[in-house]
Amino acid sequence: MVNCGKTNRITGVVFTGTYQRSLDGKARVLLPKRLRDEIGDGNLLFLTPGTDHCLELHTTQSLHELAQRANQSSAGSRSIKSFARLFYAQAEPCEIDSAGRIRMPKSLADFAGLEKEIVIVGVGCNWEIWNLGQWQSYLQTNEDEFDQISRTILDSRAVSLGSESDLEPGAVRVENLPKAK
Repeated sequence: MVNCGKTNRITGVVFTGTYQRSLDGKARVLLPKRLRDEIGDGNLLFLTPGTDHCLELHTTQSLHELAQRANQSSAGSRSIKSFARLFYAQAEPCEIDSAGRIRMPKSLADFAGLEKEIVIVGVGCNWEIWNLGQWQSYLQTNEDEFDQISRTILDSRAVSLGSESDLEPGAVRVENLPKAK
């Protein structure tokens, strides 16, 4: 299940798709039109470090909700404090310019190993930005495990496929996701 907090529960938007893009000489990338349409009128996004050396691209609302969920986790724990320090200290606001581009801050581009060719991947609540070669390697390494991972996740959450009251806050019903073509 994709737990996206209030934003996606209200709007019903689940960010999906894979978009290959190129960084220009000023480290800018043109965001896909579909992505720009999904975020609506806002022109401010946040780039943050992600797992597996990718970047995460968040709307203001999704970043705020992530902060609320992290604060509710175990606010005093060392791991939450470490996460907050490492995550938010590196988060960078990125305005979408009139041409639909954002600029990749050097520190985050270096963290993710971004070069000319990159991939933007919708992952439910936000997007991830990957170096193209690292994304292809990730796919090659993990595609064979997809069936097992899917069964584990869906079987462990089978009760969530029942009524609305069974869903965790912000969870998305699997049957409401677009069907694969």
